Parts: sequence; C-alpha cells; structure tokens
Amino acid sequence: MNKTTRAWQAINFTFYLKFIFLPLIIGVIIELFLRWLIDWLGLGWNMNQVDLSAWLVRLAVFGYLARKIYLLYGSVLPMGLIAGLEAGFIFGLVASGYRFIDGFKIWKIFNLVTESFFGALVGALSVFVILYLAEFFPFWNKHKNKIN
Repeated sequence: MNKTTRAWQAINFTFYLKFIFLPLIIGVIIELFLRWLIDWLGLGWNMNQVDLSAWLVRLAVFGYLARKIYLLYGSVLPMGLIAGLEAGFIFGLVASGYRFIDGFKIWKIFNLVTESFFGALVGALSVFVILYLAEFFPFWNKHKNKIN
C-alpha cells in the first residue's frame, strides 16, 4: 500500500497583503472620503444608507481583486478566498474604527469584531463566487500566465 501525503504549507499572508495593497488602499480612501463627505454635507442619511454606499465601493474592490487573480493566475479559488478574506477584514476594521470618531460607546467595541468578521466573510465569498463563475462563463480575457 503506497500512501502519498501532502506536506503542510504555511500561507504566506505577506504575499496576499502585497497583492491586495493598492486596490485596498484606493478603496479605503474612497470609502473614508465618502463617509466624511456624507457627514460633512449633512445629507441626513442614516447609518444604513451610508453603509450601503460603502458596500458598493467594497464590492467594486472585491470584483477588481477577482479580475486581477483571474487574469494573472487563472481561476484559483483558494487564492481568491484568502485575498477576499484579508481585504474584507481590513475594510471592516477601517469602517468600525471610523465610527469611533463620534465618541466612545460600548457597542462600538463589539462592532470592531462583528464588522471585521462580516467584512471578511463577504469579501471571501464575493471573490470566490466571481472566480467560480469566471471558470464557467469566461467573461474576461483568458488569463495570461497560469501558475500551477
């Protein structure tokens, strides 16, 4: 009986942070500017409307990350999961940290955990679903250099 076992490989999170850095920074700046602008203009939007507009920015970044992964590496689903997880987690941290500008309230501490976790979950699933659909419906050009 010949058993082959896979060796455990550590996930290189610094690679993913470098990979998502520029789209993430641009998305965070746009989201923070959007939140600040809505607060400054005093449009009377409630928190749900502001969060909905921020999620549109986040989904655009997740779509861009999925497209970047697909064009560079092909439809690599685990890579999409980790990249979306990190990007969503950082988006959640930034958004929950922005809420501390108004002042300290006890719910904001719990919001740090929940919004970061929810952002990571949505980011991972968004990039995963886009990459999964790109495998069956190639709506982007064929990937340039596929790495096995």
